[in-house]
Amino acid sequence: MKKPAYLIGALALIAIVITITIQNSKEVILNLLGWKIEASLILIIFISFLLGALTSLLFMLPSVLRKHRSKPKDDETEDDPEETQTSSRYNR
Repeated sequence: MKKPAYLIGALALIAIVITITIQNSKEVILNLLGWKIEASLILIIFISFLLGALTSLLFMLPSVLRKHRSKPKDDETEDDPEETQTSSRYNR
């Protein structure tokens, strides 16, 4: 039942991207730190979006790694059956 909703959403997103691409295909000149870059506006918008997404992922990475490291592993929490047998044998 949810598949048609996803399909409609995907088609709407594709239509929006195509519309934005057609309306922003004009060539622009970007002056950045002494460099002069000539490209289509949609390409510059797309590259700016990707750089922003990459930057946000890089800023999130330390907290994700901290959370991943703080989770106890399943192997460490379980007792080794052989170890408990030998320790109980010596504790008698």
